[in-house]
Amino acid sequence: MRKIDDGILFSATDLCNFLECEHLTALDKINLLTPLPQTPDGEEAQLFQNKGFEHEQSYLQKLKDSGVDVTDLSAVGGTLQDKAVATFEAMKSGTDIIYQGTLMQGNFCGYPDFLRKVRTPSGLGPFSYEVMDTKLARSPKTYFIIQLCFYSDLLTTLQGFRPNMMHVVLGDRTELNFRFDQFGQYYQTLKERFLEGISRDADTYPETTEHCSLCRWRGLCEEKWLQDDHLNQVANITKIQTKKLRSAGIHTLAQLAEHDDCVKIQKLAADTLLKLRHQAALQLKKRNSGANELELLPLDPDGLRGFHRLPKPDPGDLFFDMEGDPLEPEGLEYLFGVYYRDDDKPKFEKFWAHNRDEERKAFEAFMDFVAQRLKKYPSAHIYHYASYEESALKRLMCLHGVRESQVDDLLRQRKLVDLYKVVRESIRVSEPRYSIKNLETFYAEKRDGDVKNAMSSIVFYEKWLQSKDRKFLDDIAEYNHEDCRSTYLLREWLLNFRPPELPWMNEAQPGKDKKTRQKSDRQVQLEAKLESYRLALLGDHRIDPKYRSFRELVFYLLDFHRRCEKPAWWSIFSRMEMTDEDLIDDPECIGAMSLATGRKRIDPAAGGVVYKYPEQEFKLGDGDKCVHTSNFKEEFKIVGIDENERLVQVEFKCPGEPPAKMSVSTGTPINTMSLTKAVFKFADSVINGDRRYAALEAILERATPAISGQAAGKPIVNPEKPELNEIIEAVAGLSNSYLFIQGPPGAGKTYTGSHIIAELMHRGYRVGVSSNSHKAINNLLKNVESRAEES
Repeated sequence: MRKIDDGILFSATDLCNFLECEHLTALDKINLLTPLPQTPDGEEAQLFQNKGFEHEQSYLQKLKDSGVDVTDLSAVGGTLQDKAVATFEAMKSGTDIIYQGTLMQGNFCGYPDFLRKVRTPSGLGPFSYEVMDTKLARSPKTYFIIQLCFYSDLLTTLQGFRPNMMHVVLGDRTELNFRFDQFGQYYQTLKERFLEGISRDADTYPETTEHCSLCRWRGLCEEKWLQDDHLNQVANITKIQTKKLRSAGIHTLAQLAEHDDCVKIQKLAADTLLKLRHQAALQLKKRNSGANELELLPLDPDGLRGFHRLPKPDPGDLFFDMEGDPLEPEGLEYLFGVYYRDDDKPKFEKFWAHNRDEERKAFEAFMDFVAQRLKKYPSAHIYHYASYEESALKRLMCLHGVRESQVDDLLRQRKLVDLYKVVRESIRVSEPRYSIKNLETFYAEKRDGDVKNAMSSIVFYEKWLQSKDRKFLDDIAEYNHEDCRSTYLLREWLLNFRPPELPWMNEAQPGKDKKTRQKSDRQVQLEAKLESYRLALLGDHRIDPKYRSFRELVFYLLDFHRRCEKPAWWSIFSRMEMTDEDLIDDPECIGAMSLATGRKRIDPAAGGVVYKYPEQEFKLGDGDKCVHTSNFKEEFKIVGIDENERLVQVEFKCPGEPPAKMSVSTGTPINTMSLTKAVFKFADSVINGDRRYAALEAILERATPAISGQAAGKPIVNPEKPELNEIIEAVAGLSNSYLFIQGPPGAGKTYTGSHIIAELMHRGYRVGVSSNSHKAINNLLKNVESRAEES
C-alpha cells in the first residue's frame, strides 16, 4: 500500500493482509498519513526472504537453461508506468517467459514472478499468458491463490482474455496448477470487501492470527493486548473459546479468572470452562504476587494420561532433542542431540548431518547408539518434549528406508516418552505458554547462550553454511545440549509431584512382551526378504546406470503399501491416548460424542443410533467408515449427519448396547496384502527377465510408447486427420506398451477415454478401469455407456 497522486496504490500483499487481519489493513492506511512505530524484522525473517529469492533465481536459471526465450525486466528503471509499458511490450512480442513484470490497472499494481506464454488466443494474437509464482513453502497456502488471482485479474484486462490456469512452483520444485475460474468469484468478493473496508474508517481491533509473527505492527498489537488484558494472554486458549467467552460478557483474563464456576457459558463445555478459568486464575495470581504458581490436576481415571505416562527412572535413560532446517528441500535434520548420565556423570552425544546422505548416516548412527544403550539398559526410555522428535524419526525411517524395525520397536514398546503430554495432563502452571523455555522458570537457571530458540538455531546454521565458521556449529550444539539437559531436569522435577502409589508406565504385563517380540520378529523377517530382493535387483554393479534406476524403483515399490499405511496406524494408536479435547481439535475425528436419547434418526431408512457432538470441524461424512478411538477393532458407519443440530447417526457392526459417550476417527487402512503380493510377483518377473509385464516395465522406464506400424519417436497423432480417431488407433495399436492422455480439468480426458473404451470393447478387447476415486471410475463408466448406446 503506497500513496500516489490520485489516491492509494494497492498490491496483492494488501489483499492477502486484509484476508489475514483487517486491523493490519487499518494500520497500513493510518501509516500512510501518520507513520507508526514498526517492529523491525529479525534475522529469521531476513533469512526466509533471502532463501525465497534464491529459489526464484534458481528457477529462473532453470528456465534459461531449458532453452526458452526469457525476457528479464528486473533491471528496467523509471516509473511504475514505464515498467508496466515495458511488460506490455514484452507480452506483445510473444516472448516465452517474462520475469519480474509489472501489471497495472487503476489503483492496483502487481509484480508476478513470471508470466508464461501458452497457445491460447487472446487480444495479443494466437497466444496468451498465465501467471507463475515461486514460493519457498512445500505445500500450497491460501494467500498463494489470492496473489495468483490478483495477477490473473490484472492480466485479463491487458491481454483481453481471462487466463485459464495459474501456477505456483514450490520450494521442492513441484509445480501446482489452479484453474482461475475455480477461485475467481471468491477473489472478486474479497476484492469488493477490501475496497469497501478501505473506503471507510473501520473500527477494527487486533486479533491473533498466524500472520502475527510476521507483521510489522505486532509490537503495537501486543501492547494493546497487555493494556486490555486480552483473553489471548490465557495459555492454550483457542479463538473459538475466546469468541464464546466474549459472547457471555467475559473479555479479559481477570474477568475469566474471577468467573463463577456455577455459571455456565453457552456452547462451552463445563470441563473446558473450568480448565480455562483455573489457568487464568494462576496467571492472575502470579501477575499480582510475582511468584510462580502450580496446580496439580486430578489423576486420569483410565490410568493412561498425565503422570501415568511416566516410566520408572532408569540409569540408562536418554534425553533427546533435534535441530532441523525447514528451508532445505524436504527439510534436513542436521543435529541429533542426546543427554544421559553414566556413573552419575553427565554426558552429551551429538550426530551432525549437512546433506541428505549424511542425514541417513546420522540417523543410523543415532539409532545404533540407542540400540546399544537399550541392550545395556533394557528398562531405559528416551525422553523428549513435544512431538517433533517422534515425528522426525518416523519421517526419516520412511524417507531413507533404514532402521525400520528399530523405530517400530521403540514405538511398540513405548520407549519414547513425550514430557509435554505429561505436563499438559498432570499440572497447570502460571505461565502464558507451555514451552519448555517457559517451564524452566520452575526448575532451571536462566540461559545465557547466543542461540535463544529453534529459529535462532536455523539462522546460525545458515550462517555456518555460508561462512563454515565452526563457532556457529558450536553455539548450536550448546543450545541443543541445554535443551536435552532441560528435558532431564524437567523429568526430575515432575517426579517430585508424581503420586508414589501410581504404577509406573510399561510395568510388566503378562504376554505383552512376547506379543511385541513376535511383531518385531515379523518385521525383521520382512526386512530380510527385502534385503534379498535388493541384492537380486541391485547387487550386480555391472548393470547399466539407466536400467539400474528402473530396478531401483522396482525395489522401492516392494514396500510401498506398508510405508503408506504406517502414518495411518501411527495416528490411530496416537488417538488412543488423546483426551476428548484433543480429539475435538483433530479434523480426522468427531470427538466427545454423547448419546442423544429420544432424538429421531437423521436417516429413518438406516439403522443405528444418534449422537450429539460439541462444536468442531471434521472431515468425516455420510457413508464413511470409522473406528472407536479407544479401540480400533470396533468399526462403525456414519449414515447421517445434521450439522445444524450437531447430530450424527452411527450404525454399529457389533451387537450390544451403544456406549453413552465415545469419539470416532477415520478407519483403519485397507488391507493391501494382495496388492503387495502382485508387486513382488512383478519384481520376480524383472529379476527373471521374462518380460511378462512389459507394459509396466515400459512405464517405469519412461520408454517411448511402442505402437504397431509406427516408428519410435514419431508424432503419435497426425494433425491433418481427426484427432479422436488417431488416438483410438494409437491405443489399439499399443504393443506391450502404454500411452498417457493428460490435460487440465475440462480438456476432454473423460470424453476421449470413453470413446476409446467403447471402441476397444466393440473390437473385442477387455478393458480395466482403475482410479484412486470411485467417483472418477463411475463418471467414466457412465460416459462409456453413453458412447456404447450411441454406436
